[in-house]
Amino acid sequence: MRKGFILIDRDILFAVLEAREQRVIRRNNLLTLYKKPVITVSLNIPGPDKGAACYEPVFNIIWEILTDRNKDLKIEYKVRNKTPLGYEGFIVSDSEATLLKLSGLSLEHVHPLGVLFDIDVTDRNGDRISREDLGCSPRPCIVCKENPAFLCIRGKKHTLEETLQVIHNMIGEYFMRNA
Repeated sequence: MRKGFILIDRDILFAVLEAREQRVIRRNNLLTLYKKPVITVSLNIPGPDKGAACYEPVFNIIWEILTDRNKDLKIEYKVRNKTPLGYEGFIVSDSEATLLKLSGLSLEHVHPLGVLFDIDVTDRNGDRISREDLGCSPRPCIVCKENPAFLCIRGKKHTLEETLQVIHNMIGEYFMRNA
């Protein structure tokens, strides 16, 4: 088997593709309804089992930080669910989109599990605010931390098993320290 090659069940693949489409539809519906920035919250988990029970506590951390502890978000609506893409949430905010993205990037950098957080921000016009738009460097690889993640993913530098081992060790260490 080639390094980094993953066999995915056809039904799982179609479910993931459908979930991606539904995520975009939900976000666009919220943009249309509220005409305010939308934060899409999820986790960066590779492989087909993105909704494993071990990831829910990690999602709960980011969700609580954003929705319960962060009064600056000026939340107008929030909802979370679980799909074949894993745990996800949507937050409609009356704050400025660039500030929301900067806050999300800060959280991704500061929190011990931040590399697992995926905080996307779409402005009221439907334009996604990227790291690059704000002059930030690309997300680092979770395994080697040497390269931008997209280069390691594209080059299949690390196996799925290797990546998941790093993620599970990180999660285990975090909860052991914070038990």
